Amino acid sequence: MSNIKVIEYDENNTYHKDSIIELSETFNFYKDDIYANIYPEKTIEYIKHKFPNVVFTNSKKNEFLSMLKSSTGKVYGYLLIDNNKIVGFVLLSDYQNFIRYLEMTFIFIHPDYRNKGYGKLMIKIISHFCNKLNYNGITVGCYTDNKEAIKFYLKNGFLLECIKPRMLYDDNLNETYKKAMYLIYNIQK
Repeated sequence: MSNIKVIEYDENNTYHKDSIIELSETFNFYKDDIYANIYPEKTIEYIKHKFPNVVFTNSKKNEFLSMLKSSTGKVYGYLLIDNNKIVGFVLLSDYQNFIRYLEMTFIFIHPDYRNKGYGKLMIKIISHFCNKLNYNGITVGCYTDNKEAIKFYLKNGFLLECIKPRMLYDDNLNETYKKAMYLIYNIQK
């Protein structure tokens, strides 16, 4: 781990944003959701480009933008760097700020860097970050069929909060639901 460095994500740094998107596209890791999280102001144009058959009526556009704005807040994060290349990241959102928990919206480690302690390191760093800013903990949701993620979260101190349907959009932007597990990591004060 000695050649690897971790730096704080800067939401105003286009290189950080574009590198995260490139990494997510390379590994098909929630690339649409990450794009919406990092570039919310460009999401409608992105969707129109990706899905040219989707027509946004004014009400559908307003409904979608309203949902997007309510589901994103201040984005925090850390980047895992090896030889000036981003090989992993964790992003957090404070849109649930009123309960003083940050939501871990994404964590990704390049497959070549997995099982070497980097994911655990990222959890330790964001735990320290949350404690420093007086947050009570971290929440995360993942689909119940993502066994690798669930194993990782439980191994690193997250506790099961609940299992319930999670809304997502299909390729035609219709609402659909998939079973998701919600976990919580409480910060030791």
